[in-house]
Amino acid sequence: MLRTLIISILSLTAGLVLAGELPLTEIPAESLGTHAWVMVETGPRLSLNEARSRQREGAFQPGMRPVPTFGIGSRPVWLRLDLTNPTGHSLPFRLSAGTTWIDHVDVYLVQGGQVLADWRTGDAVPTSPGVVPGIGYDFDLVFPTGKSELFLRAETMDPMVLPIELRPAGQAVEREQLSHYGYGFLYGGLLMLLAYNLLLYAGLRESQNLLYSLYLFSFILLSLAYTGHGLAWVWPGHPLFQRYVILVLMVVYGCCGLMFANRFLTLREIAPRVARGVRLFMWAGAALITASVALGDQRAAALAAFSFETIFTIGMVLLGILAVRSKQPSGAIFLLAALFGILGGLTTTLAVWGWVPFNRITYHSVELGVLAEAVILALAIAQYVRGHKQAYLLAKDLAMHDPLTTLLNRRALTDRLEQTIALARRREFDFSLMFVDLDEFKPINDKFGHEAGDWLLCEAAKRMLGCVRASDTVARVGGDEFVVLLSSVEDIEQATLVGEKIRSALAEPFHLKPGKWLSITSSIGVCSYPDHGTSQRELLKACDDAMYLAKARGRNRVVVAELNLAERISSAAQVPSSLGLIIFHWRRAYQIGNPTIDAEHHELFNLVNNLLRTGLATDTQPQAFLASADELIQHVRQHFSSEESVLAAKGYSRLQDHADLHRKLVARAEALRQKIGTGEVGLGDWLQFLANDLVIGHILKEDRQYAGLFEG
Repeated sequence: MLRTLIISILSLTAGLVLAGELPLTEIPAESLGTHAWVMVETGPRLSLNEARSRQREGAFQPGMRPVPTFGIGSRPVWLRLDLTNPTGHSLPFRLSAGTTWIDHVDVYLVQGGQVLADWRTGDAVPTSPGVVPGIGYDFDLVFPTGKSELFLRAETMDPMVLPIELRPAGQAVEREQLSHYGYGFLYGGLLMLLAYNLLLYAGLRESQNLLYSLYLFSFILLSLAYTGHGLAWVWPGHPLFQRYVILVLMVVYGCCGLMFANRFLTLREIAPRVARGVRLFMWAGAALITASVALGDQRAAALAAFSFETIFTIGMVLLGILAVRSKQPSGAIFLLAALFGILGGLTTTLAVWGWVPFNRITYHSVELGVLAEAVILALAIAQYVRGHKQAYLLAKDLAMHDPLTTLLNRRALTDRLEQTIALARRREFDFSLMFVDLDEFKPINDKFGHEAGDWLLCEAAKRMLGCVRASDTVARVGGDEFVVLLSSVEDIEQATLVGEKIRSALAEPFHLKPGKWLSITSSIGVCSYPDHGTSQRELLKACDDAMYLAKARGRNRVVVAELNLAERISSAAQVPSSLGLIIFHWRRAYQIGNPTIDAEHHELFNLVNNLLRTGLATDTQPQAFLASADELIQHVRQHFSSEESVLAAKGYSRLQDHADLHRKLVARAEALRQKIGTGEVGLGDWLQFLANDLVIGHILKEDRQYAGLFEG
């Protein structure tokens, strides 16, 4: 207690010493708060004469801080400086007082009881005369010889901060120029970062770039508002707007920052509850500031805005810590940026609240902190973009290649073939295409296991690559199906020789392990451009039909595509010995694990086989074949509906995508059914649809993706 009393006495004594008469020839460069006398109004508004009367009564106390601060919602404050001009002539000075968000600033220059000059300004006064962005309010004074008194009255519901400086006019101009240069550098840097991220968003469509741009833009608006640039340049003459714009933008800035953090740190994935809490906090802040503005309660709006801003700056650091603990790739750099932001933001906030000394460094800390934060986050986003680009290239490469054999996949083949067709049209050259299908491949998987089957596919791919030139393309388009694009082979006879070379290479036994050899054959269909079509669809269909004809003729052979191959397939397949070649056999390995789905899949195999038998029989009437097709389509509809119900009950995450595939398959089946009825398509199209799309593509591939739902 005694120690506190001694410190108070010493402080008061220091204040009395400093708050004396100040010669104008010895004016210090810093704020003059400790040279001033201070009085807080406790009743009705005082006039200048009433304030001078209170002065004589001893109501003014010596200033204790270079920059007096009184917090939010303070009562109006009077400052008084006792000045003397010891020279024999008048001295011009420029007074800089207050901050640009002060509602009312009244200045009086008094000598010998007479008011020599007075001014009234503030952001609540239309046009706000004397406002200087980034500094406060400036007043040009001329001090006559002798003693003068300078009175200043300030009133605001925002944080009351009253820096007061007296400088010769030339020095004041230099200071203003330096301030403008500094803000030009700040805004220029932030605008460049904003434009950079907008360009990234335009190119990548990554929402985090857009959110970061909004974050930067909201801070630029906030800075323009609280530094007075907006009041002086953007919305002069709108005091009601100025009264709330800073407070509203503080909340907007915080919300934009939290939205960016939520996206950049993927909070929904790493911490869903935290993400929900962040959203609730943003909504609460927006609701409080909206209600305060709607009710016209400036003090409540100020408390809400500054409280929200303080929690936001601390929260950004906590989110960075969470990201680091969750091992987010960008967590550490985000935390570093947030630390700079919180250091600057809290320093300025605490200075404005009056909890730490208010000076140029503490006042501009938020701008320096945000600039450092922006640069660091820009580096983080650039790092993310590089990683995104690398991941994109890797994903693109994976998307274009078969993961097992590393050959091009169907998508890549489609692009390559389309390019080759376009080039062939421009340069008028021919090329060849072949469809390679391994014969009786599934029994190898059943007998030796899938690992042996995968190994065999890889070895077969290597042998096919060894039979073609580097400019040619080998792609895997199905389980045991390959397409070879011979872009350098124009002659169909030469293409047939290449096909024979591939067939012979594949017919050689494969050495699985010591004492264990695998043997397999292949059926190959060959066609050429433009003899067998000028579109990708026509060429692939010609090759596919020729391959089926090779199988129908006994496998292990190369067949050149001819016209009306669908009819030839039908006639060749009518031989009883070849009928079994296109029968689908249900195996236990195809089971999903759900009795309903497995029973319907088994029945679907039976209906497919029945349709094939009906179509291949020599005495089948068209009506009987169409009836079998209708029966199959009806079963497919019922099965898809039943399957979707089972998956919905299991909560399958990809149910909507799966249902979309169902609708497309049914639409394709109905379209084929319609074309069969009009004679537009034949058995070849049905074979391709039933085998590739319905049985292999959907039942044996797509449906396997949800098999894990029924394990155990």
